[in-house]
Amino acid sequence: FPDAHFDVVYAGSVLTHIDEFEEAWLAELHRVLKPSGIAAITFLPVTVWTELVKDPSHFIRAFVLRTRTRMDPPGIAPITSDVFKGEPPGERVAFTNLETAGYNAIVMHSHAWVRSRWGEVFQIFDIAEHAHGNYQDAMVGTA
Repeated sequence: FPDAHFDVVYAGSVLTHIDEFEEAWLAELHRVLKPSGIAAITFLPVTVWTELVKDPSHFIRAFVLRTRTRMDPPGIAPITSDVFKGEPPGERVAFTNLETAGYNAIVMHSHAWVRSRWGEVFQIFDIAEHAHGNYQDAMVGTA
């Protein structure tokens, strides 16, 4: 698409599955958004970590424990249940399934990460909680 083509850009459950090149995807969404356009981009908030700690059968926890998965930070593989005994290891946590070539990541972001890093690309005017299902929040901003 040409530059500044869209009035609205919506990326629902996209950045929750991109463990690499996040900034490139954000830059591309910004490129195609008109200067007065609105971007709504959902993300899995790192607050979900609390649920992973409390619930051993949580679907994300179960997925990363039953497959060969790497967690960044700190770059460990395979992941064991010991990982879920403490606080999240960072403001952005990526689980990458090492057995699957595509659609293989689950990425969590803190609101602080989104405001800081995504705020370098978009002018953020809101982070809406539970904007996409029960788990994902959304950054709403403009170019």
